Amino acid sequence: MVTVELTKGTGILLRSPFRLEVLDGSAKAWYFDVNSISVDMEGIDVLVWSQERSKVEVVGEVRKVENPIPSWWDELVEEALDRKVMLIGRVDSGKSSTIMYVASKLIASGEEVAIVDSDVGQSDLGPPGVIAAKKVGETFVHLRLLNPDHMYFVGDTTPRGHLLPMVVGVKALSDTVGKGTQLLNTTGYVDGSPARALKRYKVEAYDPDVVVLIEKDEGDLRHIERSLPPWARVIKVRSPQEVSSKSRNYRRAARMEMFDFFMKDSREVQVDLNDIRLLNTSLLTGNQRLEYSGLLKELLSVNVVWVEESPDSLVILHEGEADQYRVNTISRLLNKEVRLGNVRDYSNLYVGLIRGRTCVGVGIIKELDLKSRRASLLASTDQFDALALGYVRFDEMGNEIGKRPLTAP
Repeated sequence: MVTVELTKGTGILLRSPFRLEVLDGSAKAWYFDVNSISVDMEGIDVLVWSQERSKVEVVGEVRKVENPIPSWWDELVEEALDRKVMLIGRVDSGKSSTIMYVASKLIASGEEVAIVDSDVGQSDLGPPGVIAAKKVGETFVHLRLLNPDHMYFVGDTTPRGHLLPMVVGVKALSDTVGKGTQLLNTTGYVDGSPARALKRYKVEAYDPDVVVLIEKDEGDLRHIERSLPPWARVIKVRSPQEVSSKSRNYRRAARMEMFDFFMKDSREVQVDLNDIRLLNTSLLTGNQRLEYSGLLKELLSVNVVWVEESPDSLVILHEGEADQYRVNTISRLLNKEVRLGNVRDYSNLYVGLIRGRTCVGVGIIKELDLKSRRASLLASTDQFDALALGYVRFDEMGNEIGKRPLTAP
């Protein structure tokens, strides 16, 4: 336990788990007046500051912040009202803190703010690998403690290889939350040609009134600015000096916490694959061809457990490691794409639970039996009509244990 004295305009950054009590004076969490805060969930940073001399008592990790509120945060509050604002910046540039301060100040003045979080690797609003959106009109401590109103499943903790779903998901959720003030958070993926393309087409699809580039060093996002459409109104600012950096291990632990948060009421669900649609996969889109199994086993030197054929492809699930040269040879002979998937890559695979147009929950595959058209899931709900296969494999504790390759069916 530590007692901290705050002078006018100074603050502290708290990292959960923590407890805070205001002993004297007043304090704000983001822009909400607070008397006490208690957060048990790990992976949450909260900015507390004061507009007068105050005294607070803290149990937990705390760091003094001399200049907690950059002047441009308050300027952005004025810019954001009834507009769509898109924030772009590197990892640890302060995008999330900016959004929480701007949203909290607008909400404190009686406004409602829609937040769209497309940072699939470090989401503040939804589970890992999901674009999430929520309209917020009441006091909050941190977005991670809220339940999203809408979700769009991407299925990976990186946007690499998923540029189209990233753009479509942002557009869909933005349209769903409707008009008014919107704040869009994005990933820290800003370097390389795919990153430039992602930001450009996300701007075109989202159509923001303002794009905020948060630079950690002067000019470090110039390449992104010059890749955006010329009609985009861009504001360049510098990252807050007091941004809390997060290690790779800390980010992984935070993802585990969010996974656990959204899976806390999960149960085992048995699924008849004849009754639902599989998305993000080629599986069960063709005709079963198990009669090819023996020949393919000899050609590929692997145990073949599933084969299906479509006009454009041959899909094979196998055990063991296949010879890619032989796969390419079969593809040339058949004059169609041959797609291989290792059975292990579908065990503990992260999935989105889709009902209608909406992701209503997440789960992991415990067993996938294509021959009997059955699947066993650990799922947060049993009310869905489609399964969107993801690309990350989690154990039941939320540890990442592998990937489904982008080339897998």
